[in-house]
Amino acid sequence: FMKNGVTASMLAEEACGYLQATEFNYSVDMANIIIEANAMFANQKESPLLEAVELVGKCFKMDVSKAYCTEVDMDYRGRMYNVAHYGPNAQKDDINRSLVKLSVGSYVTPDSFEFKFMFEEFKDLVGKNAPELLTPAAMVAMHNSPTACLHKLLTVYASVTNPFSVIRLGGELGNVIKNNGAYMFMPAGLDAKCSGSQIYSILVGDYDMMASCGFSDRKVADPYERVAEIVKVARSTVKKPYMVVQYGGGLASLTADKEFIKSVPEGVEPIKYCKKVISAIEHVMGEKILRLRALIQTQVLAICNARNVESFKYSHIDGFVVNKTVCGKVDVTEFYSAIRYQQVDGVIDFGSKLENTGIVGISDRTPSRDEFARTFAVNYIQGLDALIARKVAVAAKEAGLDGLVSIHDCFRVAPKDVGLLKGVIQRAYVDIFIDSNPLQHLFDQLDLDSVEQGFESVLTEDMIYEEGNYFFGL
Repeated sequence: FMKNGVTASMLAEEACGYLQATEFNYSVDMANIIIEANAMFANQKESPLLEAVELVGKCFKMDVSKAYCTEVDMDYRGRMYNVAHYGPNAQKDDINRSLVKLSVGSYVTPDSFEFKFMFEEFKDLVGKNAPELLTPAAMVAMHNSPTACLHKLLTVYASVTNPFSVIRLGGELGNVIKNNGAYMFMPAGLDAKCSGSQIYSILVGDYDMMASCGFSDRKVADPYERVAEIVKVARSTVKKPYMVVQYGGGLASLTADKEFIKSVPEGVEPIKYCKKVISAIEHVMGEKILRLRALIQTQVLAICNARNVESFKYSHIDGFVVNKTVCGKVDVTEFYSAIRYQQVDGVIDFGSKLENTGIVGISDRTPSRDEFARTFAVNYIQGLDALIARKVAVAAKEAGLDGLVSIHDCFRVAPKDVGLLKGVIQRAYVDIFIDSNPLQHLFDQLDLDSVEQGFESVLTEDMIYEEGNYFFGL
């Protein structure tokens, strides 16, 4: 395992090896449901299932009598991705996830913990606007008449944003109900609660933000909900802007986001609205997180200037070395950047701006210490996110779980193993944040002291194991 000439850590190699050993195939039943549902749209100008049908066509080339694995590799930060993949990819969209069938079956009964867990995930997929889909009769109908149910989801239930997974999981649960027990093959698991804010809050010792990110035995408004309350909009409206601002974006980033600009209330000046949203986000992020981000940027730039380099290597607590150069950006029109651009004597030649379809930033391929410093914090936080995934994967292997699907800050296992997953994640958090000090490990490399700078973790082992917490949940 080499990343830009740097050997990956032993933990990273073991984690990737374990993920690569997870065996899967595709769900023949779900593939047939998609094909049959597509036929129901034959009289329409365009079927909403064309992308799904294309993927199913690839699945049909697989041998259902065999078990498949996928190669796993990492980016420069250590985030693990499925590569050279064959068949449905569990790291991708709703269609892909609905088609993944684990080779390990899990026998589930209606009164089991596993059924209750899977039903909670089903509720989360369905959402709050379609409670009629959560009844036993509705789930049995998804098992008995899945094609008609999928057609109805696609045509009637616009609020259900993951219709394929709803049909797949609802049908498997319906089978369990109908037969008082059945095998389930769809992976299920837990997601981190606002991962970026959660990691930041642990590093700086912000109790309030930690509670908002699930270190609480009762439900607390999460960071997106807190911003939404200030701005008086829906949570979904501010989620993406929050992540943009949290990771160093500002006014230019928000004004360039066409979807977000559509949410600007009628009669309100867009720039003024964006400034209000940024102010609300920074208020919720809090002084400590903003100060840590600024301190890291300032110190990283100072080191680059002192060494006269555009970037430098640093490591995480497991020895994983990050060797990531960051290039500057130039603005080009979106229409032409989607086709091509070429660098000629420092000038981007892309044709014409007459279409004026919107300006976007793309890399100019020249390493920039300013960009390296500005984006250092986001890459570091996402690198810690990757470290958690590595630790969880190895802990799952040691606990004897039959495989794991890792989607950055989300982990999926066979239904029979869902009762073990939270404990695996908790052990990983103790190892990283209690038995080690990842921020001081970074600060040692930046010639800083976390305590002197006012950053001291308040996370305890009791908080990690507290009953009812949901720092990882559905």
